[in-house]
Amino acid sequence: MRREPGRGTFLASPRLRSNTAYLHSFTEEIERWGYTPGARLISREEGVANEEVASRLEIGEGDEVLFVRRLRLADERPIFVCDSYLPVVRFPALKDADYGTVSLSKLFAEKTGRGLQNSRQWIGAATATSDVATLLEIPAGIPVLRVRRISFVTGGVPIELVEAHFHPERYQHYNELHA
Repeated sequence: MRREPGRGTFLASPRLRSNTAYLHSFTEEIERWGYTPGARLISREEGVANEEVASRLEIGEGDEVLFVRRLRLADERPIFVCDSYLPVVRFPALKDADYGTVSLSKLFAEKTGRGLQNSRQWIGAATATSDVATLLEIPAGIPVLRVRRISFVTGGVPIELVEAHFHPERYQHYNELHA
């Protein structure tokens, strides 16, 4: 809740900070901040890997992949749109998984028997496309935070290629650096 003199009391939007120095799930992060995590499955499409997806997932071009778009929520408010490419050619159990579930890292462990080991990610700015803007409930064309990530399970095997677009007023990445 936030109070504005002369205007009233308003329900404050979640403002989340992520410490990117540690590998953890968005679900854990949301809960740590005291919010209720959520996920809404927007689309799930079977397809084949193009050159870029194949290279990053270390599979063959034309190999089977699953594209999953999810909207991640905190207290039912949109925080980010997450587009994932999953190598079902390598992990066939991912093909029929429930992607409406909250934590994909737990889903990966259940379906593959392997836990997340590490990730590589790139953080930068982008503009919200009309479809992303609609999901985030913001105007199209405004700046958003874009995170691209490759996640690896035990054994250093890529399991997910992600591109996520974050709501500009509800989320920020945070790092603490030491000399």
